[in-house]
Amino acid sequence: MSSDGPVNEAAIWGLKEIIYIFAFRAIFGYVTARLAGPYAGELTGVVVTLADRALTIILIYLIVRRLTEGWQQALGLKTGGLARQIVIGLAAGVGLLAALSIGEKALYRFLAVELQTHPLIGSAFGAGSFSQFLWPLLAGGIFTPVAEEMLYRGMIYPAAARRAGVTGGVIISVIVFTVFHFNLYWLGEIVFAGLVFTLLYIKTRSIIPGIIAHAAVNSWRLIMAFLA
Repeated sequence: MSSDGPVNEAAIWGLKEIIYIFAFRAIFGYVTARLAGPYAGELTGVVVTLADRALTIILIYLIVRRLTEGWQQALGLKTGGLARQIVIGLAAGVGLLAALSIGEKALYRFLAVELQTHPLIGSAFGAGSFSQFLWPLLAGGIFTPVAEEMLYRGMIYPAAARRAGVTGGVIISVIVFTVFHFNLYWLGEIVFAGLVFTLLYIKTRSIIPGIIAHAAVNSWRLIMAFLA
């Protein structure tokens, strides 16, 4: 099996495994919120997000490792040409940040719409010290990009593309990404970002550039919120 084409043939899982991940995350998130709430205080959302992303990474690893011996290849964790992948990811992240900033300014200027603050950005903005800021940065800038690129691009896109073709796979993966991030104010940004990350995966046959770009966008916004 090969991961060299636009459809990763090494990704042999199906809808069942993906549903398992979302179902387990929903149950775990509810339990974590109930348990962490009395102790985490203002950090409850950050703690739940961090726990959810860590769980997602673990679940994907266990499922893919059970289904195939070459789990790195199956997930699109391509290690060859790593320096080039990092450069591509950083360039895509900078370009995406610029495009999103232009979009936000256009919405505010022409429609008088100001995008609502994401909970993690709100936590970064309200952090009183660098140690407090590390929690939202860890959750949003590191664990979220890794978990989401593994899930939406590493698992969902190839599973969908195998059944619906490359175009269908792109559409399905972007729709699922949008649904699980849905916010009317951010709709255009979410769709555009999901499309960019998916095309990065197809172009490079690796989720690493998407992780880098995703981390760059999230981390920059969190840092700007903290410094504001």
